[in-house]
Amino acid sequence: MYRVMTCDTVPVNPILDGQKTVSFTMRPRVSLLHKILLLTVLMTVLPTFICVSWLNSLTRSAMNQHHSRNVQMLATAMAQQMALEGHLPESKTISSRLTAYNLDQRLSFVIVSSSKNRLHYRQAIHAHEWMNYQRWMDAMGGSLVIPISQPVVLGDYGELAVARVPIWHHPVLTQKLQSGTSQKKGPRQLLGYLTIAVSDRTLPQTLSYLRSIQISAALLVCIVILPVVLLMVRSLTKPLTQVIDASISMAQGKYPVLDDVHRNDEIGLLNKSFNLMLNRLKAHQGIQDRLHEHLESKVEQRTHELESLNNQLARTVKQFESLASTDSLTGLANRREIGKTLDRCFIKAKHYHYDLACIMLDMDGFKLINDTLGHQMGDEVLCSTAKALAISCRNTDVAGRYGGDEFVVVLPQADEETAISVAIRIREQFEKQMQILLHHHKELLPKVTLSMGVAIKSSIELADSELMLAKADDALYRAKNSGKDRIVIYSLDDVDNNRTTEIVSTRILP
Repeated sequence: MYRVMTCDTVPVNPILDGQKTVSFTMRPRVSLLHKILLLTVLMTVLPTFICVSWLNSLTRSAMNQHHSRNVQMLATAMAQQMALEGHLPESKTISSRLTAYNLDQRLSFVIVSSSKNRLHYRQAIHAHEWMNYQRWMDAMGGSLVIPISQPVVLGDYGELAVARVPIWHHPVLTQKLQSGTSQKKGPRQLLGYLTIAVSDRTLPQTLSYLRSIQISAALLVCIVILPVVLLMVRSLTKPLTQVIDASISMAQGKYPVLDDVHRNDEIGLLNKSFNLMLNRLKAHQGIQDRLHEHLESKVEQRTHELESLNNQLARTVKQFESLASTDSLTGLANRREIGKTLDRCFIKAKHYHYDLACIMLDMDGFKLINDTLGHQMGDEVLCSTAKALAISCRNTDVAGRYGGDEFVVVLPQADEETAISVAIRIREQFEKQMQILLHHHKELLPKVTLSMGVAIKSSIELADSELMLAKADDALYRAKNSGKDRIVIYSLDDVDNNRTTEIVSTRILP
């Protein structure tokens, strides 16, 4: 229907110089007619085979449900028979009864458990099906003796059905009346649980046979319907050839005029619309070119504005990130940032087997400062404490304000000796800062001290950074309760023996 044609490269609009050109070397290999035919085939064949697949799924589901109901009924019947005696039968009795139920060799395994979920009897007739059930139970996280309310279907085709039912015993009570004796059922008693599995090994072959029949029927329908549909599509799309030829000529810079197609359908409407579009295109081409130039200038201007805004936004984001991780009063890391830092250092130390230490500090007498000298002086004391931390810590250490007058110092790759050394330097530097700040209030200097709790990763077993911080807090609590103005190192042996490891250095008195 489509012939091969070649032509030279021509401008899209010959009126305008410098316009981009379009080349048509041949007709498309996959024409619109071919696509419509292919779509028609797909719309015919795919729904047919989807229906076949759906019917096969329904058939499989119905057979699985029928199989599982049969297994449920068999389990209920076996449970009722076991409950007649008022207690769970012996293993030999159960094995002999299974022979009567397994005449068709479909029984896979049987489990009998007591009312307290203790295994009473188990027999795996088919080992591989028993292993499949165990793997399913492991994946579900369940127990082999816990009852369920609905049967479970296992296997590639659902050929293995497992049912678990309770074994209820209904005792018969005899009552003596004036007119004689009467019998009635007493409250039921739970003797245990019965789990059975039955395998229908013919199910895969049956499903395969039904699927073959359904696919054959679908193919027969497609073979009959497709030729008729293809002929109808070809006859309806034939008039589109003229419109396609005119479109190619228009793309080559020509403005053909189509002959009117006298058809009262979409093809005739397309013919009229195409001629109208061609005339309006000529009129609007110049307007579009001018608008395009104006738009390009606007885009360039907006691009520069967006780049400026993006740079300003990046600077603002950096400022907010700094504010989010820094304490506004002391300039140290805030509680959130110190927690993230300790978590990173703990993971790294655990991975590379590094040492790690954590010091938690609390100021003794801080409330006295606030009550005596005011909160402004309290803020200055906090800033002086932060200055002491910055001077005393190593370059790799991270100090932060944990809250109120509590501070935390994270010391990567620091053993006990290094942590003690840093803690002593902090206290000495703190005392120097207090002497400078409180030189007019020397009577308060002995009361304003530091209590510190130290946790060392290598000395105790720690699961995470939060636990390490908690152990440092425990050591700080011991330091506060044992007299304040001291350094306490958390030790597991000391805790077990109700002792603490303390490091007390000589204070620098004014």
